Amino acid sequence: MAAGSPAPALPASQHLRALLYAVQPSESSFRSLHEVPSYVDQVVPLFVVFILLELVVSSIQRHKLSYRINDAISSLSAGILSQLPEAVCRGFELTGYVYIWENYRLYELPWDSPWTWYLTLLGVDFTYYWFHRLAHGTQIICLSTGCGNLRPSPEFCPSDATLPTLW
Repeated sequence: MAAGSPAPALPASQHLRALLYAVQPSESSFRSLHEVPSYVDQVVPLFVVFILLELVVSSIQRHKLSYRINDAISSLSAGILSQLPEAVCRGFELTGYVYIWENYRLYELPWDSPWTWYLTLLGVDFTYYWFHRLAHGTQIICLSTGCGNLRPSPEFCPSDATLPTLW
């Protein structure tokens, strides 16, 4: 695949599995960075469909909405706005990662091995757990986790999943 060409689109069935984090290791392991599909861009439309589907089903079953529209719009807007800094910073983050990988890696794991996938899954989960635990005990890091920043409405709905971290 050429360096400037876009990553391939996901098959239709994989959109739903990507949204639900049910993608198999063989489907999510790639030889190069340019082969990795943009999972977020490809599942956002499906996420919006689920929000609209819940609105329709809820209005049919109860003849009223299961949550307030203003809460849903507020959550979706905050989620969209939270992506702006990420869009700007993603290039710096990725450039730094690639530089460190190319110049300072100690060991290269086989990209197509299921063991690599499982070990990195455990490693990321372990790191996230300890960062999150540390964040609740440290004021400055607590800001990055969104502790107390935004709270969802009393009627939880899919749009509340877009509530961002403000810092």
